[in-house]
Amino acid sequence: MSFAIDATPLLEKPSGIPVYTAYLVYNMLEADKTQRCYALAFSDDKKKPKLITHDRLEYVYLPYKRKVYRAQAKLLGKFDDVSKHIPQEVDLALYTDFFTWPWLEKARKKAVVIHDLAYLDYPKSVSKKNMKALKKLVPQSIKRSNFVITVSENTEKRIKEEYGTDRPTIVASPAYNTSVFNEEIKSGDPATLVKYSLPQEYILHLGTLEPRKNIVGIIDAYEQLDPELRSKHPL
Repeated sequence: MSFAIDATPLLEKPSGIPVYTAYLVYNMLEADKTQRCYALAFSDDKKKPKLITHDRLEYVYLPYKRKVYRAQAKLLGKFDDVSKHIPQEVDLALYTDFFTWPWLEKARKKAVVIHDLAYLDYPKSVSKKNMKALKKLVPQSIKRSNFVITVSENTEKRIKEEYGTDRPTIVASPAYNTSVFNEEIKSGDPATLVKYSLPQEYILHLGTLEPRKNIVGIIDAYEQLDPELRSKHPL
């Protein structure tokens, strides 16, 4: 079996979607030692560092610049089929970041990863540019796919509520580094508390520093807690 993915998240700095994508691809390759993955990138991506490498993962650089490929799609009303640029016909086109592009017409099956519906549920946390693209293209991507992959049962439920899709949904979670996040690391572990200068009880936010994470909302909610509770559980 072989599959192809949009390599964009694998060429970005480590954050939520890039790390999730890296582990998803790695786990798929390790689950079946016969599988091969083609990661589709653009000609202007060649100098970008790769988040993941693997002996059965091949980065394929398409003969387009990213902006040119998008502009062509706007002009023609569809994305150009890039199947001819892959060494073999693939069983699955896995679109890793909401949108079904670069388009692989000849892939036997197509799947899109919808990470969340924050752009609908928390619109203030999403930029206007991203909001416009997500509202327009996510429903199209779902319609063009044979099935949908998402990260949680809650997002699976929201996708079905919002888009009424009959597409099969696969919840692929958790995808995390088990060498770092594991049951042996306890919240009250003395060595951990000393290492990070933490009190015995605390509230921890783990995530990237960006508007859509709504960290301001966390702080506002924390300020509304009872003072005694705040003193026992510093943020």
